[in-house]
Amino acid sequence: MRMAGIPNDYGLVEEIDVNGTNRRIPIKRRLLADDEKIYGIQRLWTSTNSKFVLEDSVNIISLM
Repeated sequence: MRMAGIPNDYGLVEEIDVNGTNRRIPIKRRLLADDEKIYGIQRLWTSTNSKFVLEDSVNIISLM
């Protein structure tokens, strides 16, 4: 997902509460840098409507 003013090696990722009963509730949004292994996440980002359900900042559980 490209965002104005943000370099292409950054992406917007939605974090979730993995301890809650509904694991798809976002708890915060953050920018993950390339050194936090976002490159593999970026390649899977197919549209601005896509959201990732994350186990943590690097492990993808599923793609919504």
